[in-house]
Amino acid sequence: MREFEEEFRKEKVPKPLFVLDLVLKPGHLIPQYSSDPEAIVKAVMDIFDEGIKSMQEIQQLEPLLLRHLFRTHGTKMIKAPLRP
Repeated sequence: MREFEEEFRKEKVPKPLFVLDLVLKPGHLIPQYSSDPEAIVKAVMDIFDEGIKSMQEIQQLEPLLLRHLFRTHGTKMIKAPLRP
């Protein structure tokens, strides 16, 4: 429980997902990104995939609480969106 409180305390400064700056290099007329745009998209998609995976592992409560209403007593998971 102590680890959970330390991880999510309000005073903690959140770590940024990515840093993106426009950099104008000497001798160039067009500014460039400091980070690779594909790496930024990958970072966002990885977090999205992690969230979907976590959501798919949540069990439904109805079969556990209302067993007399369900024929099968297997574990059912909450339906989550799938990434195409």
